[in-house]
Amino acid sequence: MTEVLVRETRAPASRDQVDGELVCVGVEQVTHDVRSLTLAVPDDAALRFRPGQYVTVTVELDGKPLSRCYTIASSPLQTGTLTLTVKRQGPVSGWLHDRLEPGGRLRVSGPMGVFSTDEHPAAAHLLLSAGSGITPVMSMLRRLARV
Repeated sequence: MTEVLVRETRAPASRDQVDGELVCVGVEQVTHDVRSLTLAVPDDAALRFRPGQYVTVTVELDGKPLSRCYTIASSPLQTGTLTLTVKRQGPVSGWLHDRLEPGGRLRVSGPMGVFSTDEHPAAAHLLLSAGSGITPVMSMLRRLARV
């Protein structure tokens, strides 16, 4: 009986965490100093995350690993990929702008964080942001709009 219950309740392919290399499948130059990077999740699985969460990106600079956190800008309803929108400021962001192209690999771990509309359900939300703080709001708005 237990075997039947387990077999019938298996969820479709998805994952709660990623900790490894993701492949860049798209780069969009949004402004002169902002790029959106689309990364493929292994096995085309859905990465479960809440809008507003972030991932840690690690690149190698001068032979040493350097990490920085970036909020996921895409909707949690999107499957198979996630998008990071990155403003050029600092060494990791500069590396992402200058070196990451489609086909390139990027070390990513996460998602993490609790800044999310999912943590604060309401009939309506007021979303205010400025500068690069727009990325968590983009994800929240896309989720609320079911995009």
